[in-house]
Amino acid sequence: SWISFNGTTLIANPTSNLHTTTDVPITAFDGALTVSDVLKITVIHVNDAPTLAPIPQQSVTDTSADDSFSVMTGTLIGVDEETASGSLSYGIIHGGNVVAAVSGVSTLVGTYGTLTVTTAGVWTYTPIDAAIEALGAGALRSETFTTFTKDVAFGSTQVQTTTQPLVINLTGANDQAQKMGA
Repeated sequence: SWISFNGTTLIANPTSNLHTTTDVPITAFDGALTVSDVLKITVIHVNDAPTLAPIPQQSVTDTSADDSFSVMTGTLIGVDEETASGSLSYGIIHGGNVVAAVSGVSTLVGTYGTLTVTTAGVWTYTPIDAAIEALGAGALRSETFTTFTKDVAFGSTQVQTTTQPLVINLTGANDQAQKMGA
């Protein structure tokens, strides 16, 4: 039991994530009179923030050829000790605000690519070919998106959110001239 009495002290050691109410009968006797009552102890669990695993940095490298760049994908991995992993939701934060999900997908267009994150945590980065091809020889750029996971426990008043950056590193090249028309 998480509550005990050692003869002089009531000791309460609730387990992690305990949410309960316990009635403890109390009796006092002074040798002549006895009085009894019930001490009600309520333990209310607080919602701890979920964790979100770091996301490995991604790289896009231009070459002197007319490149087409591959779409990158991954899955955000969140853990919450109070709830099942399926009850977590994922998305993008931009400028301190959550990017609204439309049909379960948040979308943010960056300078060099577009990031989408589903509410289930699947992310996709689609490079913008023209923007990357326009980088000069040896130009180094990075684009950072803020992803998040959130949970809702015990009602909407205790939403907890955790963020991780998704960094895309870009390296430019001097593209070959293209002959137009004949």
